[in-house]
Amino acid sequence: MKTGRKSRSSVTRRMTKTAMIKKLVRQAKVSSVNITNGKITIRSSLRVRNPSSET
Repeated sequence: MKTGRKSRSSVTRRMTKTAMIKKLVRQAKVSSVNITNGKITIRSSLRVRNPSSET
């Protein structure tokens, strides 16, 4: 019983993390693909925010 509980907790935790990442990626992908203008704006924002990252 204890093992089952532990396993369940691990699975739930993993699923939540995956779901969150999937949701974020999906949203970002859809926004980028569907809205070209939005993509440029977001990219510009990221560039200004993290100029060191681009270099």
